[in-house]
Amino acid sequence: MVSPASTNTPKNQSPTIALVGRTNVGKSTLFNRLTESHGAITSPLPGTTRDRTYGTVRWRGGTLRVVDTGGVDVGEVTASVAVLRKPGRPPKARDTDLDAGMLAQARAALQEADLILMVVDATAGMMSADRALAAGLKRLGKPVRLVANKVDRESQRHQLAEFHALGLGTPLPVSAKNGQGSGDLLDVLADTLGWVGPANLDAEEIRVAILGKPNVGKSSLLNAIVGFPRVIVSPQPLTTREP
Repeated sequence: MVSPASTNTPKNQSPTIALVGRTNVGKSTLFNRLTESHGAITSPLPGTTRDRTYGTVRWRGGTLRVVDTGGVDVGEVTASVAVLRKPGRPPKARDTDLDAGMLAQARAALQEADLILMVVDATAGMMSADRALAAGLKRLGKPVRLVANKVDRESQRHQLAEFHALGLGTPLPVSAKNGQGSGDLLDVLADTLGWVGPANLDAEEIRVAILGKPNVGKSSLLNAIVGFPRVIVSPQPLTTREP
């Protein structure tokens, strides 16, 4: 049985931005681009990202915390259910435990976020899951900006017109793969959040790595140490992927 996610993650002084969207729209690639790291695994395999992955962005003398999430259309669960399902509500019978855990992780990221970036695939066009997700995000009462990923060439910008129908304002075009538009996106985030001054990121801290064979209880141990369900716990081997 998958343990539900919690929003009790300690927050630093930097604003938190959550990346959400359908599977394979490039959220993890964008996460790595913004954080200038390889903290998130990128793969064409749907459902690669499962737990929340956190990173730090430094821009214009300030910092913010960004969190990557798994696709909200995993399995047969619709995007609207993924966003709006209340904590503690049992998943539908057709949901797998792993799907439910991924959705709970995404929900936790949304609840702690100061700003939500909904990422769409400009090359694929607008999907029904995009519409459902946008509708759900607007009901959360938090600021949401729409990011159109995979805009690798200027000529592709005409493909963004249809995304205005989502009601989330003008799409912000980026190419997470080659970095085009990432600076403009960070400028928008800085202006929207008004972040100034770096957080205390250089304070000494103890780093602990938990290693072991699959299914020996590493994730359960981590959750017990931090005091809340930080990562998915499942009997399925190799559930945990990102550190």
